[in-house]
Amino acid sequence: MMEQKKHRIQFGWVIFFFWLVPVLSHAQADDSALAAKSNEAKRWGYENQGEKSGWWQKAATLSNNGILGTGISFGNQLDDILHVGYETEWVIPPQYEKVAKHFGENLAGVQLNGRVGFVDRYNRFIIEPQFEPVDRLEGFSRGLAAVKKDGMFGFIDKAGKFVIPPKFEWAENFEENDLAAVKMDGKIGAIDLKGEMVVPCKYKLKEMMTKLPTSNKPYKEAAKKVKSDRESGVYGDLLSKIEEAGKTVDILISDSLYRTSVPADSLWTVPLRYEEIARVGDGFALVAQDDKWGAVDHYGRLVIPCQFDMIEYMSEGEMFAVYKDEEVGLYSWTGALVVPPSYDRIEPFVAGTSVGWINFEHGQIGGDGLVMDDLLDRAFAKAVVYDEAGMSAEARAQYKKILCIDPTYAMVHNNLGIMDIESEDFKEGMNRLKIANKLAPENKEIEANLKQAKKDRRERRWNRVEQGFMTAANIIGVAAGTALAVDAVKNGGGDAASIGQAVNSLASGDVAGYVSATSNMSLAAHAGDGGDYAGGGGSSGGGGNSCAFYRSEIKRLSSRVANGTKSNAARKGRAEGLNAAHSIVPDRVDGATAGDYRVIHSSDRLNNTYAKSLEQMKQKAIKAGCTF
Repeated sequence: MMEQKKHRIQFGWVIFFFWLVPVLSHAQADDSALAAKSNEAKRWGYENQGEKSGWWQKAATLSNNGILGTGISFGNQLDDILHVGYETEWVIPPQYEKVAKHFGENLAGVQLNGRVGFVDRYNRFIIEPQFEPVDRLEGFSRGLAAVKKDGMFGFIDKAGKFVIPPKFEWAENFEENDLAAVKMDGKIGAIDLKGEMVVPCKYKLKEMMTKLPTSNKPYKEAAKKVKSDRESGVYGDLLSKIEEAGKTVDILISDSLYRTSVPADSLWTVPLRYEEIARVGDGFALVAQDDKWGAVDHYGRLVIPCQFDMIEYMSEGEMFAVYKDEEVGLYSWTGALVVPPSYDRIEPFVAGTSVGWINFEHGQIGGDGLVMDDLLDRAFAKAVVYDEAGMSAEARAQYKKILCIDPTYAMVHNNLGIMDIESEDFKEGMNRLKIANKLAPENKEIEANLKQAKKDRRERRWNRVEQGFMTAANIIGVAAGTALAVDAVKNGGGDAASIGQAVNSLASGDVAGYVSATSNMSLAAHAGDGGDYAGGGGSSGGGGNSCAFYRSEIKRLSSRVANGTKSNAARKGRAEGLNAAHSIVPDRVDGATAGDYRVIHSSDRLNNTYAKSLEQMKQKAIKAGCTF
């Protein structure tokens, strides 16, 4: 009896082991994008598990050093460097009720509003949501995918057409041996690519058919026969059709510029939970919830979460500019974060690039969110001036803005570390210096600061002042001097005296003189640009760069308000026309719908948001002493 009991226990472990096997059996699954659920949204999306790029590559570098998100390497004091909530790189944001764990052959099954479709890595519906929900979603395998329709399972190709009609009670995707498990009359068997039953449905569990040594002989023999038939051309015509459908779809998937069509007369499937909805083009609409704005597409998918003060859609670059606490960031049209809100302003994209502003300095931004010139160096130079002039709050704000845009800027970590230690926050300061040293191990100044901090916690002689002045002077003298002076010469203005004044002011800690000098250089550089820039009163009111910023922003917002007013006037006119026609021929023409008026009302509210921002910008310009 004891011996028999022992055998039964071992047999139980065998069954348990085989239950785990399916998790490991899909060797073709692509894990570079892995399903993940947002606790906040209670929805599913895909997190990038592969190679990072753009801003996320820099953020990942910081994460490895213990800053982004958890700070596990050097303590938990560093989370405030980056905005909370950007620890996960969502390649497809959480917007689905259920998703396949992996992509299979570059497609993944997703469930939206109770229907199943298939998306690619750009979140484009290659196969529209049309199938019934299932317990386990998958991608494609062997060019086919199991789906459920009218309560039964069948198999479709990548064009969404049934190759094997829905006639099974349950089915899973095909394995690499060209067999798929199916269920009929409550029992499990297997079919081949033609949908023909090659293993009778007589098993209670799939594992008993495929893995259990005492009963998997029919399955193994079927796999051998299917392999032989495939090699002899039995499935030739069928495989050609499947391959042809796959090729057509694969071409679309590989084309990053491909866009699915948008119904011209559709109000979309936007859930009623949103307080406002305003169309912005390309199948997108801005939506408001609890007085915060987000964005949805024509499927009703929440592309951008409703957590921003204002959102603009830049159709040229297919980017969303998001505003939060007077800072601007970028999201791509797919809903992927490009750069967190950190700029003072980001201009619309032209030919794949944009212009970003930081403290009245502007520079070029690429489509990946990375700065393409010396903008951050110029912003760093200003922060150093604030720092050395005793304006620690202003310096910290500028330093952290730089780190949000480029988390790997070593000298910013260095300077913040010194400021922390000087304010007797030793743990935080040491952490920052360690990070700076890891990011730039060849920098002797950072190395010296770290050694000094370790050596003596009471008496410290920092070389930050010398390094800061040297860096700032080099930046102002070379970067600003070269770029602005060359630009000024091209436009017939500016001279070397302005550059010298900026460097001398910087070296003496004269913040007002520095601002005035750099403002003069900017004004000279843009004197011939047709009046798009205007200067104020130099050091008395910010002058030059600040007035150029305000003028450009006011011009942009004014245009936005004017266009919004014009567009909504057209919507109101159309609604009035429909109502008038309906009153004349009610049986032939429908009047304006509640949805039409909902869009009109929401567009008015969105325009009021832009108008409010415009007035705030005008007040800031007046306070800065700018005249237009």
